[in-house]
Amino acid sequence: MAKFKTIINLKGCDKEKVREMCRKIREKDDTFQFFFNGRYLVLISENKDKAYKRGIIFVKKYLKGYDLGFEVAKQ
Repeated sequence: MAKFKTIINLKGCDKEKVREMCRKIREKDDTFQFFFNGRYLVLISENKDKAYKRGIIFVKKYLKGYDLGFEVAKQ
């Protein structure tokens, strides 16, 4: 089964705060997978729809105040 990744450029964000936020989400949702690649946060999802929704939630809710975008790609 193909997986999808949501890539968020964390320019201007405190990476450690984002890491802690991701850890807390992971505690509540065992399907939530993430890693950092340089200044990028990469979220792994089981389908494209979920990858897109996670991107929206992150940039509009969790990281609001930063002018961030995201990209969804097949892994």
